[in-house]
Amino acid sequence: GASSFEQLKKKGFYEFSGFWILFVLLIFSLANAYFFPITGADGVWHHVKGMVYGLPLVDFESKQIIAQFRQYPPLIGLLYGWLISAGFERITVFFPALYFCLLYIFYYRCYEHVKSSTIAGTATLVLGTTPYLWWHSFLPFLDWTAGVFYAVGILYWFVLTKNILGPTKSISVKQNRSLAVLSGILFGLASWTRPEFVLYSAVPIFLLVATFDRQKEFVNERNPVIIRFAIAALILPSLWFSVLLNFDGSLDTSFKLLIIACAGLWIGLGLVLTRIVHLVPRIAMAVAIILVAICLIGLFIFLPPELSPWTALAIRLFRLFAVQIFFAGTVFLFVFLFTEKLRQRPLAEKHLGAFLLLFLLVQFFIYAYSGLKWPTLSHYIENTFIHPGNSINLSDTRGTLAIYPAFVFFIFCLPGIKKGVTSGHVKRFLLTTIAINLILILVVFAGPRVKFIAENFDKSYEQLAETSGPPDLPNQFAK
Repeated sequence: GASSFEQLKKKGFYEFSGFWILFVLLIFSLANAYFFPITGADGVWHHVKGMVYGLPLVDFESKQIIAQFRQYPPLIGLLYGWLISAGFERITVFFPALYFCLLYIFYYRCYEHVKSSTIAGTATLVLGTTPYLWWHSFLPFLDWTAGVFYAVGILYWFVLTKNILGPTKSISVKQNRSLAVLSGILFGLASWTRPEFVLYSAVPIFLLVATFDRQKEFVNERNPVIIRFAIAALILPSLWFSVLLNFDGSLDTSFKLLIIACAGLWIGLGLVLTRIVHLVPRIAMAVAIILVAICLIGLFIFLPPELSPWTALAIRLFRLFAVQIFFAGTVFLFVFLFTEKLRQRPLAEKHLGAFLLLFLLVQFFIYAYSGLKWPTLSHYIENTFIHPGNSINLSDTRGTLAIYPAFVFFIFCLPGIKKGVTSGHVKRFLLTTIAINLILILVVFAGPRVKFIAENFDKSYEQLAETSGPPDLPNQFAK
């Protein structure tokens, strides 16, 4: 009796201390969002866009917004516009609120799946202390918002997939349809924040169809669920694309390609619903391989002549792994992929694993086609390892935020981790990961910012906007 009481006390202490660590991080994230004005280049333009959107008569094509951001999806602009027109100055407080929502939903989805508050709590703590993720919870970039919507979309998509693949007796038709709409809307909101997420939405749609089509007998719910999911995911970006097509100015090439891709997804949806395309596992695999082959061949045909496809591929491969360094120590969880028998996992979890792989593949090709920031691989290596500040906020690093919650969720589904969370080397490994995360947060981000806040506490918001901030905070207006 005494030992079980001790264990309970210990478990309570862990969950309690984990909760307080995340609570302190949330408060500090809010303080950062509240105290620091928006001074980085992209952030400033989104702010300007919000101010234009907050006017009584909104002109989406206003010349006050630079061309590049004029065509960007409107979610953050609208959100800023509403907050500004309501007289709310510290608009970035919205971002830490998303951090709280993400962790809250993540904990409950985890708990619901693994049925253990200790495992769910540890997973949430690992995710919440990931330095890069926490840092972005108060930066005015679009990727954080898109990433949170997308990540939560994956978690609800996973529940839907599990319901379809599991013993269907206990699951109501109504619940599946609601989940399809909910997760679809979340993917749609992600694409309404960052334009390339409409391509990432292809991954859950493809896998959802494959989930239905692998069943031996036809599932009556197939079309109703797929229709609800796909329309919810594609309607918002499609509406924005139709607005763009009515713009007077010329469209950016990348947006033209995204519009074509979005149209392609609608056509694909039509083929799936009319059952012309039937994604049984063999065909799904073939479709994926053919698409990868087409994308690879396309690199040799469509890249501008001054760009060697081999250089592009080498750099993308390097970046695929290099961006993960910025997610230290959470990235170390991947070692568990080699210690577990992944083939024996339930089908729903395998589908989640396939989701993560396909996302990385889609991301790989999006950036292989989108040109290079530096001309050679050696530039990239130098800017990753010697001057990491130059590449920590490249689009591919920021875009990876979208799958880290699902990656942590996937790792904590593995039986070895579930057994080992409370004792032994797995527990030590996880505690070390959390410790590394917290040390990085303190040394790289929190420490310099606390020092800056202490030294400049008496300055007005306007004066702060003209003061050079801590090293992780570029300032366009510094005097």
